Amino acid sequence: MLRYVVQAATCYGHRGDPQKVQLAMLIAYFDETGTGSKEKLCIVGGFVGNEAQWGSFAGDWIPALGKGRKNLHLSKLRWNRRYNRIVDDLAMLGPIPHRYNLSPVYVGMWHRDFEDFFQGKVRDRLTNPYMTCAQICMATVLHEIAGPQDETAFIFDRQEGPRARTVERLHRVVFQLAKMEPRVKDIAFSPMSATVCLDPADYLVFALREDWIDKTSKKAVASSPILAKPIRGGIPSIMTDSEPSEAQKFDKVVRTLLSVSHKEIQRRDKEWRRQRAQKKRAKTSPASRVSDSKA
Repeated sequence: MLRYVVQAATCYGHRGDPQKVQLAMLIAYFDETGTGSKEKLCIVGGFVGNEAQWGSFAGDWIPALGKGRKNLHLSKLRWNRRYNRIVDDLAMLGPIPHRYNLSPVYVGMWHRDFEDFFQGKVRDRLTNPYMTCAQICMATVLHEIAGPQDETAFIFDRQEGPRARTVERLHRVVFQLAKMEPRVKDIAFSPMSATVCLDPADYLVFALREDWIDKTSKKAVASSPILAKPIRGGIPSIMTDSEPSEAQKFDKVVRTLLSVSHKEIQRRDKEWRRQRAQKKRAKTSPASRVSDSKA
C-alpha cells in the first residue's frame, strides 16, 4: 500500500520521488482564491499534517478521484452539465482529510479592507491580500498547531511572476537570513499536477469563498462537505472586528514583517545573491571539475 502511495502521489515533493518523503515534519499545503483586483474576497487555506497522515490521506483520495482524474480542480468542473454527479463526488471526497485528522486552516481578507487599511501605507512587495493571508496562515500553523520542536514545511500552489518572487524573498529574508522562526524548514511551490495533497486545499478555499459570498448558491451547497468540522482562522473585518484576537494576530504578523527595514532587506538579499553566485562559481571551476573526475 505504501509503495503504491509513494509511486502514485508523494505528498511532499513530486510524484514518484520517494526521496522527498519527510516522515518527521509537519507539512502544510495551501491554495488560494480571489487574488484578482476585481475580486471581492481573497482566501488562502489548506490542511496541515505529518507525512504519515498525508500518506494515509492519499491512499483514500486517489481511488476516490476515479479513473482518469489525477487531481481535483473545483473551478474547472463542468458545473452546469454535471451538477448532480459533482455533488456526489464532493460528498465522498469532503470527509477524507478530516478522517485522518489533517488540520484545516484558512485566512481571508476582503479587498475593500485591504484598500482601506493597507494600500499606500506599506510596501506592496510584501503586503497585498494574497501575501497577507498567506503570512497569517503560516503564523496560525506555527502558533496553534506546531509544537515547540516541530519542523514545518509550507507548500503553496505554484505561483508565477511577482507573487512567486515575493514569497521566495520572504522565505530567505524573514526566515532564513533573519532566523526569526527556526521551525520553518521550507516554503516552496508545487504545481497541483505534482501532488494530490494540494487537492483538499483547492476544495477548501473554493468552498469557503462560495459560503462567504452566498451560502445558498448551488456551488456553496455542493462544496459544503469539506466544511463539516471546525476550521482554524477566519475572515476578520479589519476596521470593525469584534474578536480582538484575530486583529491582534494580524497586527503581530504585519509588525514582524515590517520590523526589518527595507535597507536591511536589500543588504541581506544582496549578500544572499553573492553567496549563491560564489557557490555556483565554485561548482563550475576547473579545480572542482578535476576533483569530480578523480572521484
